[in-house]
Amino acid sequence: MDFLISLLLVGIFGGLVGFIFWYYNIKFNNKETLFGAWGGIGVGILGAAIGFFYLSPFINWLVINPLNINFVAAFFGALILLWVGIKVNPYNH
Repeated sequence: MDFLISLLLVGIFGGLVGFIFWYYNIKFNNKETLFGAWGGIGVGILGAAIGFFYLSPFINWLVINPLNINFVAAFFGALILLWVGIKVNPYNH
């Protein structure tokens, strides 16, 4: 049960990071994520989950919260995948 709650919180966090990334790129960089805000949210959730699973063993020392969720790994996973999504979007070239 704890795993599902952790996964849900990482998904919410990734969606929030994806939305903020989309808004920042629209407002300041004039670049669009693929499929707009929903695409940014979806890629943020996917990236946060990937970062949570694959980056957590490397930066596990950063977990200092009662939920035992590595938000730093989720943040960097979402950010890396969102950055790749911006770079491969054909509308930004």
